[in-house]
Amino acid sequence: MAKKKEEKVQAGEERIPLTYLDIFLKREKDSKQRLEETNERARKKIEKTSIIVSDLEKKLKEKQIDFEKKMTDYRRIKQKIEQAEVKEARAKSLSREDLMAKKKARAMREKLQQVIRAKRSEIMKFEEKIAREKYELYLVIIDPALNYLDHIRKIKNELEEETHQYMFQIPLLHTNMKDAEKEVLLIKGYPEMKAWQLPNVEAVEELILNPTVNEKHFQQLTGFIKKLKELDLKGKKIIITYSRTDTPDHASGFRCKIKKD
Repeated sequence: MAKKKEEKVQAGEERIPLTYLDIFLKREKDSKQRLEETNERARKKIEKTSIIVSDLEKKLKEKQIDFEKKMTDYRRIKQKIEQAEVKEARAKSLSREDLMAKKKARAMREKLQQVIRAKRSEIMKFEEKIAREKYELYLVIIDPALNYLDHIRKIKNELEEETHQYMFQIPLLHTNMKDAEKEVLLIKGYPEMKAWQLPNVEAVEELILNPTVNEKHFQQLTGFIKKLKELDLKGKKIIITYSRTDTPDHASGFRCKIKKD
């Protein structure tokens, strides 16, 4: 079978994915008009969806940059509070000025927590939209080829071999879409267990910024963190499981387990 040649794309140009029929119709002079029309519709849909995906990815990148800035601010304020607590522990008391600065930092940290959770929620929704659009894009790419198989048996074997690469990707893309969809559903209280394998206590502390975690479980999480800080976790992984809502088998909230690497 002749190998497919990739088209050269000039630097700076965005390449729109080809359908299988774009490749085969160049070699098949006797293709039916109906298949040409089907392929043209698919090509327009691919172009439209590719633009949507590109726009979504640009917006996602902007939100991720803004999110990282907020995370930097959060960690800086968190460090100030921790330094004040160390100073208080050493001096047994703080000056009025230090106490006011610590109180202000805590208020700012709490405000940033809400902002970060909201921004992470937006990012998750954008990721879910991108996953869905990409999944539908691949379905459109392959659909004309499946029609072509029904009508042109003489290229059946060749076409099946070419379509295999896309068919192989669809289960993975579908899984990615469902995983992204599940993350968004968890924010809304979908009764599903969530599990994290985390390297250190700092990573556990940042679960408070995850929008899938219900605020009513913050106190329980804080209790876990306090206990973890008293343990020697060198060479160990922290396994956290979480349920946002009660289920017949599990009460809502966190469960923690320590596992050796």
